[in-house]
Amino acid sequence: MLRKKGVILLSVIVIILVVLNVFFSDRWIEKRLESFGSRVVGAKVELSGLKFSLLRMQIQWKRVQVTDPNNTWYNLFETGSCNFHLAPEPLLSKKFIIEGFQLQDIEFNTPREEDGRLSRKATARKPPKIVQKLRDNLKAELDQMPVFDSGAFTFSIDPDELWERIDLQSPGKIQSLKENYEQTFTVWEERFNDLRGREDLDALRTQIQSMNVDRIDTVQELQQNMVTIHDIYDRVNKYAESVRHTRSNFENDLGEIQHSPSVVSAWIEEDYRRAFQLIQPPEMTTRNIAKLLFGERVINKIDRVAGFIGKVRTYSEKARAVLPDKEKPQRLHGLDIPFPEYNALPNFWIKDIDLSGVTSAGTYIKGSITNIVSRQAIIGKPTTIEILGEGTGGAGLFLNGIVDHRGEVPKELLKIEISKVPLKDMRLSSFPLIPYRFTSGEGFILAELDFLGSDFESTVDFKGRNVGLDYAQRSSDISPYLYKISTEIAQSIQKIDLRASVRQTPEDFDFFIKSNVDDVIAEKVSMIITDEVTKTRQYLDQKINAETEEYVQELDHLVAVRGTALTTEMMELYQNVVTLEKEVLQKRKEIEDKTKTIFKKGQEKVVDEMLKHLQNFFTE
Repeated sequence: MLRKKGVILLSVIVIILVVLNVFFSDRWIEKRLESFGSRVVGAKVELSGLKFSLLRMQIQWKRVQVTDPNNTWYNLFETGSCNFHLAPEPLLSKKFIIEGFQLQDIEFNTPREEDGRLSRKATARKPPKIVQKLRDNLKAELDQMPVFDSGAFTFSIDPDELWERIDLQSPGKIQSLKENYEQTFTVWEERFNDLRGREDLDALRTQIQSMNVDRIDTVQELQQNMVTIHDIYDRVNKYAESVRHTRSNFENDLGEIQHSPSVVSAWIEEDYRRAFQLIQPPEMTTRNIAKLLFGERVINKIDRVAGFIGKVRTYSEKARAVLPDKEKPQRLHGLDIPFPEYNALPNFWIKDIDLSGVTSAGTYIKGSITNIVSRQAIIGKPTTIEILGEGTGGAGLFLNGIVDHRGEVPKELLKIEISKVPLKDMRLSSFPLIPYRFTSGEGFILAELDFLGSDFESTVDFKGRNVGLDYAQRSSDISPYLYKISTEIAQSIQKIDLRASVRQTPEDFDFFIKSNVDDVIAEKVSMIITDEVTKTRQYLDQKINAETEEYVQELDHLVAVRGTALTTEMMELYQNVVTLEKEVLQKRKEIEDKTKTIFKKGQEKVVDEMLKHLQNFFTE
């Protein structure tokens, strides 16, 4: 009877082991792990050579490939052999607890033999709304990136086409001004003709000269000469006043006419101004250049990190949904009260991972990741990442990260420092005018990310020192002229300072990027535009001058000839009047002197009367 019971017990054990071996076969576990990893990554995760020992609760594999979801023909990384043990007791409660294991021979960005894209049926979980909003904003910023326009560097103006579009106003205005001046001069010529009394003036002068004072011997002759000189003086004085008034008005009009060069210059300058308004140089701000140079690369890097954070938050939220918060029990009679379980364990927990490997840049890395857990609140610890690296030439790498989902507000912190990384053979930018690789230089990178709840902020600082660029070969995509420009740009770059930042709050999103290379290119663009505009200005100067020169010369000739002629005529007339006035006054003085002479001869009474009479004449 005892033997029979022993056989039955042994049979049951064998059956259990067979069933466990079937359900926990290497291939079954491999498929489950690949399926879980693929859902998390969003691309294929493949394990090779997986072995599971039920007795030792040990899992090992020869190779793991994790596909890059953004480039499914490459792996994010792949590992060499690895083995670890599962804690047996938690397995009975469907909890997978791994004390620690080592990931060795990690390699990054390795090519794949086949596409690692998931089938259409495999749909990725949607990230939390906050993360999705961030990625949408990053995508929108990427969509708004300025497109390279070689027109900024091949900027040229077709002067003939521009000239056809210019409607010159100055020639018509100058012609109109010339016609007005002609009318003005004609009016003045007519007024001068009205003033012309040279024959009268000559007659008066002849009359004055014919008055011989020395031959006056009688009072009657003296009286006749006084009346005559008074009449002549009156006529000359009235004529002189008319001449002076006319001269004043003429000089005012002539002054305005002689001011015409400044008026004409202003009209021509206005034609210049309107012509230059037709020139529309392309907008090339330093911020646009910074986005052209580095914007896409920076945003893609931040977006990849945001995508990873989104996956972490998605599974963290799912874990919290599986394990709801404890409810406060109602205090009723006869009701069973649930108490929290002490020493509770999460469903999944990798306590520590030690990793080592080499990056695609040849930097050897080592570090650890602690507390990869389905629910951090249970263990009371965040997930931490710390990786150190060392490359050739003293290059260094430090990566520190914290994923803290213990509370209601998730928090992710990440800091990456890379120092003295050799830049040789790396590419500066996809910017068409800098299709060069570094020939020398060292790079320093400091990148920080802080994601607290819905507030996201990330900064990236890059410094390149002692840089050299290989511009020996010209890209077939650019012309020899652009190649010359790009060569000059490359030769101007000895160092690179780049700063970029992304900030998002529930109310706002901002992307900023700036580098010293922006100023180098902006200066070159400005020089090209300035040179072209200068050449166009010279061309327009010549064309406008040629178009207006004839009008200006005709106007100047009109002013010079007719204006000068009228001025000369007016001066002659004025001088003639002034001279005649002097002659009248001189003749009057002679008559006065003659009167005094007669007085001295004894004709005192007659002289007194005559002097009074003479004074009355000249004081009326």
